[in-house]
Amino acid sequence: MNKLLAKLIASILALTVAAALVAMSSYAWLTISNTPEINGIQISIGGSNTLMIAPDKIVENADGTVSHYPGIFSSDLSFGSHDTYSYLKELAGLLPVSTADGVNWIVPDFYDETDEEVRNGTARPGQLKGQEDFFVDNTLFSANLTPEQQSNSTTGNYIYLDFWVVAPAEDFTLRISTGDGQDESGSFVISRMEPTMDENGGYTLVAADDAAAASVRIGFLVNQDWAPVADVQKYTGSTGYDDRFARLMGVYQEPGQPITATSAFTIYEPNADLHPQEAENQNYLITRPLGVVEGTVGPTDIKDRLSVQLASRWKTAENGASTLLEQEFTAAFFGKDLSELTSEQIVTQFYKKRLQGLYAPYIDRGGFVKNTNNLYASAVDGIVAADAPELHALAGATDDAVIAVLPKNVPQRIRMFIWLEGQDADCVGQKTPSNLIVNLEFAGSNSK
Repeated sequence: MNKLLAKLIASILALTVAAALVAMSSYAWLTISNTPEINGIQISIGGSNTLMIAPDKIVENADGTVSHYPGIFSSDLSFGSHDTYSYLKELAGLLPVSTADGVNWIVPDFYDETDEEVRNGTARPGQLKGQEDFFVDNTLFSANLTPEQQSNSTTGNYIYLDFWVVAPAEDFTLRISTGDGQDESGSFVISRMEPTMDENGGYTLVAADDAAAASVRIGFLVNQDWAPVADVQKYTGSTGYDDRFARLMGVYQEPGQPITATSAFTIYEPNADLHPQEAENQNYLITRPLGVVEGTVGPTDIKDRLSVQLASRWKTAENGASTLLEQEFTAAFFGKDLSELTSEQIVTQFYKKRLQGLYAPYIDRGGFVKNTNNLYASAVDGIVAADAPELHALAGATDDAVIAVLPKNVPQRIRMFIWLEGQDADCVGQKTPSNLIVNLEFAGSNSK
């Protein structure tokens, strides 16, 4: 068969996550004393003229059920312009959790003043309890929490949202990709450089903490059951209906409801060799998130569903003394008096108005490990050495981690999660904010 690699890119997702990570102690789980904040989440997806993307539209039916159907398909999508995603502007802090399947979320528990151990002095408020005290959330109980809902700041929580994709040919495999090398595309997660006032009243960009960038994960839950007839009827009666798409695919649980279908889950691990605690360490440390096996919570092997990408970094300028981003910042404010502006105003003027959310031209994207199974097979005591061949056999996408195989002209609903992986070795104490920029690009290919 003739294999056509289509550059179909599909999605650039730009999102800013501000996370102030403060910890007391512990390996692999943050012991929280203050809540990481997520402010002003901005998500947009852009694509080519082949793979099309649509927002998820939600309607509550008279019988109390909820219908999902696609909005208008196009090559780009801005989540902020759709009421469906208005909740993203109101989220509480993002705190570590763990999952191996996107269904069972292992949420840590922390001591507070009501615990006997705190009262008798054997534990401190905010100290992490043992894994036997963690609880399993499989009803989205800890997802998309507002500050009011997150009354206890020492519990984990995560983000999820749904969107739709549709492919123009049969058997399109969907993967996370570095892109084709063009400046405006690619997948990466990186800490945004922050404008900081200097002693002369001006501003310079300062590198932020990388703890969140090192431990963030993005997961894709894909169910390919046919959507209920009621959902299709809502779609055919909507203003965004396209008569090429007569069927819909993808069924997922609603918050608070039990699991209703078995789905495939893939995990994207960016910055796999980034270790803020050990700047010189560029090894890969295997992540084994917590899962539920026969009713018991424990570490889970996920090498069959994991895309591993090496660290992305800000591009160095030709002079070697700064980054391209810093040069752009200097040019943007050259000769201007910034003494009366706050850092928040500088962020708005530079990142939003000047760059307009386009970060890719200033970033060197890390390559993807070609085969995750081979990478894990080469590990010794959970470590793959920086000079191991498997860490240098890079590609534009991981071979053995496919998000979905898409049929022709059938809109597929995808549920995407964003979280801090508590079982990542770098999910440890940090004291400075880490503003994340996340770009995601889907690449597809067909085998016919």
